[in-house]
Amino acid sequence: MEKTKGITINWMARIYDPLTNLLGLGKNFMKLVSESIKFKENDRILDAGCGTGTLLIEIRKKIGKKCELIGIDPSEKLIKVARNKSKNLNIKFKEGLIENIKFKNNYFDTVLSTLVFHHLPTELKKKGLKEIKRVLKPKGRLLIVDVGKPENLYSRLVAFFLKWYECFDSNLRGELINLLKETGFKDVKIIKNKLRIMGMINFISAKK
Repeated sequence: MEKTKGITINWMARIYDPLTNLLGLGKNFMKLVSESIKFKENDRILDAGCGTGTLLIEIRKKIGKKCELIGIDPSEKLIKVARNKSKNLNIKFKEGLIENIKFKNNYFDTVLSTLVFHHLPTELKKKGLKEIKRVLKPKGRLLIVDVGKPENLYSRLVAFFLKWYECFDSNLRGELINLLKETGFKDVKIIKNKLRIMGMINFISAKK
């Protein structure tokens, strides 16, 4: 598979789930994400940067087997963990890049991306958003959950240490909102904020 210029975390495969749970970004957090958007019967849903598949597993528990669930991630080892966790749940996990999504135009009703964009330099953020828009159906929905602009003392302190990383810095300046609008997404808004060890996590919704 082609390589991404973003940050990959193959080396974290064995500790990914315990670590995200410790940071408050694991199973319970993904339940919260899954409850932040309503799914319709027979929706096609893509998790772009699915990690070990926790979010799609929680969605499957919530909506039953009527929706098509697909997850992509550049990490071969994380995809392997996701497949092992989701046996008999009818979820497809594939190696794939957010900046080059291997699906046809207007294919998905909903695209989700959780804690992915802070791994991408600005140029890949732009490419990823263009690809998401391409594969979404007209009026399709996007939910991005990621590090955002700090809004209190604690998150400003965390941001001080993270801003030296270019991938994080654009998120911390609140640029995701502008990038979404520049890409042509509509109804772009922050629907929820959650404070975690990483700082302020924004839930951003948009429509094609």
